[in-house]
Amino acid sequence: MIGQQFGPYEIVDVIGRGGMATVYRAWEPTVDRYVALKVLSHDILEDPNLLKRFQREARTVANLEHRAIVPVYAFGEHDGQPYIAMRYLDAGTLRKKLYYEEVTLGEAGRLIAQTAEALDYAHQRGVIHRDLKPSNILLDSVGNAYLTDFGIARILGSTSQITEGSGVIGTPSYMSPEQCQGKTLGPASDIYALGAILFEIVTGRTPYQADAPLTVMYMHVRDPIPSVRAIDPTLPEALEAVLMQALAKKPQDRFPTAGALAEAFNHAIHQPLGAPPPSQTPPPGVPIRARPPVPETDPSKELYIGPPTGYSEPVVDDLDDEPKPSGEGVRPPISGRTFAASFLGFVLLVGLIGGGVLLANSIQDEGRGLAAEPTLPPTVTPTSIDIVVTSIPTRGESTTIPVVEPSITPSATVTLSGIATATPSFTPGTAPVQPTNTPRPTTAVQPTALSLIHI
Repeated sequence: MIGQQFGPYEIVDVIGRGGMATVYRAWEPTVDRYVALKVLSHDILEDPNLLKRFQREARTVANLEHRAIVPVYAFGEHDGQPYIAMRYLDAGTLRKKLYYEEVTLGEAGRLIAQTAEALDYAHQRGVIHRDLKPSNILLDSVGNAYLTDFGIARILGSTSQITEGSGVIGTPSYMSPEQCQGKTLGPASDIYALGAILFEIVTGRTPYQADAPLTVMYMHVRDPIPSVRAIDPTLPEALEAVLMQALAKKPQDRFPTAGALAEAFNHAIHQPLGAPPPSQTPPPGVPIRARPPVPETDPSKELYIGPPTGYSEPVVDDLDDEPKPSGEGVRPPISGRTFAASFLGFVLLVGLIGGGVLLANSIQDEGRGLAAEPTLPPTVTPTSIDIVVTSIPTRGESTTIPVVEPSITPSATVTLSGIATATPSFTPGTAPVQPTNTPRPTTAVQPTALSLIHI
């Protein structure tokens, strides 16, 4: 379509392409401006669910008029092909900025305050974003933040059933515990995601990292909240307290509004920096303020956890492409029993309710602007995954993952009981002690999958 006329717009080039739509940079000659033109793909025009999702995004954003939300100029159809024309922003996304630049705490406070203002505005009108992440925060030429991509937003009180049914869609790195469990979401879920973004800005990594997206979801629900001061001891103690509250496992324990979180963050970063005690050192292998940030999953794909056999729904890709640098700063994958416990636990839960897993095709962005990401060198691979968890009929009582209260421990481990260890010691200058009969340690019992996930 490059160089062609699409209604009143002249197609210039491609910004991004996904399974549901393609975004073009287009010229609107009647008003002398560029627009980001999102056009629904031809091959899914016959899918009523995806068409409803696309139309809902247009209506939702068109009704949200706020200075920090990317405005919709127009939406409609041209030759039977639906489209949305939005403001074109050529400075890229917060994801791109985090990848290429060091974001100061002061700048982070300003960007989060603008994003929080947009979130509170949407929440007051009953709109929950549900997929807040750095790649959905766009920047203009002077560095102002704009919230975008309301394609999976949910209207509070709405009974409409579209692609994801009554389940949820999101990106594992930023999904709240209740979102990972498929529960009903409120503003607190977006506040959790905003807290996860702040965590990434100040530490250079997301709160929970693992190779498998299901494991990341499990960690959001069960693992203690990581300590930012264990990663960077120079951060203010007040800042750690703010992030602990923002990432609280229970929605009612978080900040009441996104604005309250932004205000607390900005207050905390102006507190005196907490100098680390002489004996305090970061955990081995954990980068301190590592740049660029390393997302652990791939937003260019969606993971679909489906209902029982015989029931099918389409798999949808979102326009997104988050970079992952290779080499230094990349957290090694979880190994051994810790990974097995987390992964098997979640898989067993899904298996009990009859779910299946499919993986959609990857998306590649090809330019700059709305939802576009930077072109990366050959050594860089895309790395974040969008998750779709549909509601699944259950037999009898519903199965949920119990929530454990968080503590300020960097990570959770599985401890196996019954393994005895002997550590010999010798003190110079003392008389030798006569040996005594010591019973041999009992043989360690190998844990089963069920015993590993039982906490």
